[in-house]
Amino acid sequence: MRPGATTADLAISLWCDDGKTYPLHTALDSARSNLPTGVSYSADLPLTLVGHGCTLAALDRTGQPVWFRPARYSNSKAKTTTILYGDVVYRNGNGGL
Repeated sequence: MRPGATTADLAISLWCDDGKTYPLHTALDSARSNLPTGVSYSADLPLTLVGHGCTLAALDRTGQPVWFRPARYSNSKAKTTTILYGDVVYRNGNGGL
C-alpha cells in the first residue's frame, strides 16, 4: 500500500459460494525490512463453509480495483490480481472458521 494509506481507504468484500457476503476484520501491517506495507484480513465464517470457496475483492476510494499480490515463497512466480480466490480450510477454537 502507498505510504499514509489506511484500511479505511479500501472497500474490501468477501463473497463465498453459499451466496452470502461476510464481514472482514482488517489490519494494516507495518513495513518489514524489504517488504511493502500490506493489509492483513480475517473473517469469521460458519463451519458449513468448510471445503467451499470464497472470493476477496477490494476497491480504493476512487472506485478503482485494488491489485493484490499473493504471498511469495521461494521460487514462486506470484502474480498480481484484482481478485483473490481461496478455499476455507482453517477451523478456530470457537466452533467457527
